[in-house]
This record gives sequence, structure tokens and C-alpha cells, in this order.
Amino acid sequence: MKDSVVVQVAKLSVTLEETAAGSEEVASLSEEVTKAASDNKEKFSELGNSLKELENQITEFKI
Repeated sequence: MKDSVVVQVAKLSVTLEETAAGSEEVASLSEEVTKAASDNKEKFSELGNSLKELENQITEFKI
């Protein structure tokens, strides 16, 4: 009986360690996703500005 409890506690300990490691990995991936989203937002903003500038140049060229 005592051995069974020790084994169960050991398994629970491993499970908790795996859960903690998984949580750290999720946090790291979340940071990467947030950074990528921020980078994409910045790139789309730059693209929008470039398109506006091109549009203005075309308008000036027509005049």
C-alpha cells in the first residue's frame, strides 16, 4: 500500500513538472505570436503609407 502511494505521488510530481513545462512553452509561444502580430501590424501600416504616397504621386503626375 505504501509503495503504491509513493508511486502515485511520483507520477503526480512528474505530471506537475510536465504541466509547468507546458505552461512555460505556451507563454513563450504567446510572446512570439504577440510579437509577430505587432510586426505584421507595423508592416501593413508601412504598406498603407506607401500606397498613399504612390497614389499622391500618380495624382500629381496626372496634373
